[in-house]
Amino acid sequence: MAQFEKKKTIEDMRVWALQNKITLNETFEYTKEVDENYMLEQSVPADKKIQKGSTVDVKISKGADPEEKIPLPDFASMNGTQIEEWKEKSQ
Repeated sequence: MAQFEKKKTIEDMRVWALQNKITLNETFEYTKEVDENYMLEQSVPADKKIQKGSTVDVKISKGADPEEKIPLPDFASMNGTQIEEWKEKSQ
């Protein structure tokens, strides 16, 4: 089994699965930590051998949750550096 977590996209995984006759059980989850369409988790550890016809559970990032509400600071009382720091921290 190849290592796909946080390094490869779901398209990479689908190509690999098709070539190796592996079935994927895909679930998707919002996260800011991993870019959209990149692998979050795989049920089979890297370097473990699996048989053709096996099913591998994979969790894929949907990117940041568009419905997530974030608190807004009082920008009027902040200087440019503070605003940039808030922006970097909030992404």
